[in-house]
Amino acid sequence: MSLLLYAVTSSGERVRGAGLGGAPLQTIKAPPLAAIVSDGPAESEPQESILWEYDNVLERLMARHVILPARFGSLMDGHAEVRALLHRRRDELGRSLERVRGAVEFGLSTGWRDPDERPEPSSGTEYMLGRLALHRRASEVARTLEPLGALARSSRQRVLPRPTLPVTASYLVEKDCSEEFIRTVAQLDGLLGDVNVICTGPWPPYSFVEAVGQ
Repeated sequence: MSLLLYAVTSSGERVRGAGLGGAPLQTIKAPPLAAIVSDGPAESEPQESILWEYDNVLERLMARHVILPARFGSLMDGHAEVRALLHRRRDELGRSLERVRGAVEFGLSTGWRDPDERPEPSSGTEYMLGRLALHRRASEVARTLEPLGALARSSRQRVLPRPTLPVTASYLVEKDCSEEFIRTVAQLDGLLGDVNVICTGPWPPYSFVEAVGQ
């Protein structure tokens, strides 16, 4: 029977609880690592409700353990394949576990409060000047958000990934600093009069680990 991989943790963790569909969670150990798995799901095509359930399982695990989350649908062909994965990526996964130990991820997205509704540019020069002005505005937003980076163990930021999004970012934050981080987001939101700031999390640290599983 196939196994659904949820996460990788250290072999010293004692994991209990249920996975998708109430299937009991189990650990497959290859010290110093362990994989958290359950029997594979009967459904091959994920539905939105199943994806939410999967996220809930990961959040429960994150609350009790240091984990490296696996992408949804990481099916393994039995215990031997799981152990082979843990042995093959032992050093890499071990370093990743230490990197995220005691930390959670917050996501940040921003959007213009008043989108630019000017007519289409009439020339290439006008278009380039408009893009340059927009990028400068987005860069100012990024500078205003710099205090968040100072509160994070690590961060990833994109400036103007789309014309409607000045800045998007992910932050790896110490759990003990989560409340301070959220307060700082609220303070900076008040300073950015022309931008809406949306913060989500805490999440498992998806953005700060290499993909686990298949």
